[in-house]
Amino acid sequence: MGRIAVKYGKWILVASVILLVISILLSSRLQMVTNFTNLMPSENLVLKAQLDFENTFGLGERVYVVFEGSKEERHTAIDAIKERFDLTTKVVDYYAGNETTDGVLAYLDSANGTTTMVIVEPNIDTNEFAKSRKDFFDYLQSTISELESGQDSGALQIGFTGGNFVQDDEADRVMEEGIFGTLFLTLAAIIGCVVIAFKKVKLPLALGYPLFFGVALTAAVGYLIFSEFNLFSVFFAVVLFGLGIDFGVHLLARYFEEIKLGKSIEESITTAIKTTGASIVIGALTTAGAFYSFTFTEFKGFQQMGTLAGTGILILAMSMLILVPCMIPILHKSKLSEATSKQVNDLPQYSLKVVAVVTVILILVGVWGTGSQKYTFNMQEIYPKEMSSTRWQAKLEKAYDTRLTDLTVKVKGESVVHELVEVLENRSDIEEVVSVFTFLPEGMTLEQALPYLPAVLKDQYIANDVYRIDIKSTGDIWDRAYYNELNQVVASITGEQIVGFSAIMIALGEVVIKDVVSVSLLCLAVIVVLLVLLFRKPKYVVLAFAPMLLSTVTTFGLMHFLSIPLNIISIVAFPMIIGISIDSSVHLVHRLTHEPSGISETLKAISLTGITTILGFGALATINHRGLSSLGATVALGMLISLLVNISVFGILGVRSNAVESKDTSGSGAVA
Repeated sequence: MGRIAVKYGKWILVASVILLVISILLSSRLQMVTNFTNLMPSENLVLKAQLDFENTFGLGERVYVVFEGSKEERHTAIDAIKERFDLTTKVVDYYAGNETTDGVLAYLDSANGTTTMVIVEPNIDTNEFAKSRKDFFDYLQSTISELESGQDSGALQIGFTGGNFVQDDEADRVMEEGIFGTLFLTLAAIIGCVVIAFKKVKLPLALGYPLFFGVALTAAVGYLIFSEFNLFSVFFAVVLFGLGIDFGVHLLARYFEEIKLGKSIEESITTAIKTTGASIVIGALTTAGAFYSFTFTEFKGFQQMGTLAGTGILILAMSMLILVPCMIPILHKSKLSEATSKQVNDLPQYSLKVVAVVTVILILVGVWGTGSQKYTFNMQEIYPKEMSSTRWQAKLEKAYDTRLTDLTVKVKGESVVHELVEVLENRSDIEEVVSVFTFLPEGMTLEQALPYLPAVLKDQYIANDVYRIDIKSTGDIWDRAYYNELNQVVASITGEQIVGFSAIMIALGEVVIKDVVSVSLLCLAVIVVLLVLLFRKPKYVVLAFAPMLLSTVTTFGLMHFLSIPLNIISIVAFPMIIGISIDSSVHLVHRLTHEPSGISETLKAISLTGITTILGFGALATINHRGLSSLGATVALGMLISLLVNISVFGILGVRSNAVESKDTSGSGAVA
């Protein structure tokens, strides 16, 4: 292997560059879709109810554009807006009951006369939901910016809101900016950490190439398989950056270890590939197997992420094993003897007793805290803080003394509508129940009023003998117990499920919780089987398995004390922690079974890779997206606990191994 790297390394690198260019071209076509509805199991009852509702009444997505300023400025701006929207966008004043025709705009002034609101119903292409939604909001925002900048007084303020439809778009933009804004800075910090640890520049810096190559190739494969990524699949890039660099670090650490013994470059490469390369393959197979187990879940977000992460782990392992040996002869030209004093071997020494005591305390506290952890279904606690759409929603609700509707139900039959409305209006937690009957003139029946009702109102609330009812609740609609109780009341009268964003997210959260538990158990089972096949002896299986299990349980409990929320995004961290932390244990056990005296060297490399992984996920914790931030914080915490456990367990084993070796050596000398 070393001879091939020396002789054909340049040609292999040239071929990799060509493949990299092709991968970048393919992956550039990827699109991210963040529609949570598309991630749910097709047989889910709430999803079926939501789709049935949309088939009956349409998507019904509404964007509330709010104007603040003098009456003249507000109405002038509104007149300007109507000229900017074509007929594919319907602009209506829903509450006033006015209908627009041929692009005519209707609007509604607030009671205090300081605010004007218009409602825009965008025509979103469901086949290209993400792109269509983005194009609409880009156009709306550019229009608003132009109108605001054109006012001399600067008093006119325009914003928009509209519940989850608007907030999802804004949150997605913040998330994308956060991920891509920190990705390369994080990569630079990780590479810098490796450079400092090895006290060399060229080779550690060069690890960035096979790392980027592997991620790009995985993205290209993902494009060929899926053509688009969902919200959870985007996380795979972070996983790969965190794990991919680990493979290269282990390979370089072993290479420099052999160089220190006075071996040639070719011999050192060969030894590194045969020994550490084997543990890299074993670790990659184990970790990939753990991630591939995600594909057996009902949640489609996990299915795609598992496929991408598992495939990416294997691609990155092969990238490092092939490309790093090819780069070594090109970049490492110094005399071999000069590489002996300032290498990984000189990494800081740890006080095992202190680390072990701290680790035990953290484990005990973590186990104690497991019973206090609670899952939050509230998407408002996942969105970025201080979003513009959230601020404008608060302004709108205050100005119009209303609440944006989130809970809706489809009802068949006029008599059932009246029965449900009566029951709901008698509840203290229901602020308002809105149906087509809400807009009827006093004393008129629906049949009498129907010819005079605006078409927009009829389209919104009537479909033959099927009626839409909007429920405005003062209760916590994100509380699962409250939602289930209210849904049971509605279903007992109508036979229908409540639909809406909170209903979808609660149902999705239940699916995710069930799948995380099942996929975690499946991960553990897959890992145990692989460990048994790889290490044979039970003690080595336990030695590799225990640190990972302790790290996962401890992290779950410590989240409560560190105020890290458990939500639909952060809960994904636990299968990740299982899949990632097992890699370190596999490297350590493999070294322990083959070369016990070298366990300290592998432990130092593990410490370095642990730090780089913590850096990678820790960077996510700084992003202004509370869901993504909680994921980064959870995985970073899990990796820290995993590192401490491995240092404690294998550090003690290393000391004992060295003591036994020293005793054997001194004993042999005495006999001699």
